[in-house]
Amino acid sequence: MFQDLKKESFLITLKLSLPLIFLSAIYLIPGIDALVRRGFEEAFSILVLGLIPFSFGLYRMVYALCGGYQRRVRQYIAGAPNPELTQSQMEQAYNATQKTARTCVTPAWTFIQKGPATYLYETQEILWVYELNRTVRHGLFLHFDYHYLMVGLANGQRLQFRMSEEQAEIAMDLFRIHAPFVVRGYLEPLATLFKRDLPEFTRLARSGQLQKDVVLDQNE
Repeated sequence: MFQDLKKESFLITLKLSLPLIFLSAIYLIPGIDALVRRGFEEAFSILVLGLIPFSFGLYRMVYALCGGYQRRVRQYIAGAPNPELTQSQMEQAYNATQKTARTCVTPAWTFIQKGPATYLYETQEILWVYELNRTVRHGLFLHFDYHYLMVGLANGQRLQFRMSEEQAEIAMDLFRIHAPFVVRGYLEPLATLFKRDLPEFTRLARSGQLQKDVVLDQNE
């Protein structure tokens, strides 16, 4: 389990870190040349500009390889009454369940990647999931479309996890298969009820009165 999670975190981090490392070469190469030709004092500022992105990119990759992005999972296990038993049960559930690179849903636990970080929830904490399309505009002509898996928790939080539309659709299907008690899809009355009367939303969801799939996405 941890090896799979670390691998996914490293691959995500690699995509983010490689541009930083390549950017550092723009400064490091002339900085090293200046160090050889003109000495440390003249090369210092150039080298610093190169070392900052290089060090940050390298740090993120090493942090991922060491499992730093699975801190929440380890903390949950450490806080259990019987950590060894909890980890064993969690690994069995994780390994026995269909999963994607971003999401693993088991009846007991749900793992979701947010960037390189692994988030862990008890599946019973999750009341509602749906997809969200959001367009971010920069000026008149430039805009970016993002897709999210939205997760509504029993404590009233509504969290967003950016992923591709295909990954979000598969995640929705995983909830349908492994956690059918979670409400799937978006309707405005559901959003209103979740915001204004969470206990009633919880009661209806857990009693099966909100179990059917509804509209699969929302646009903003």
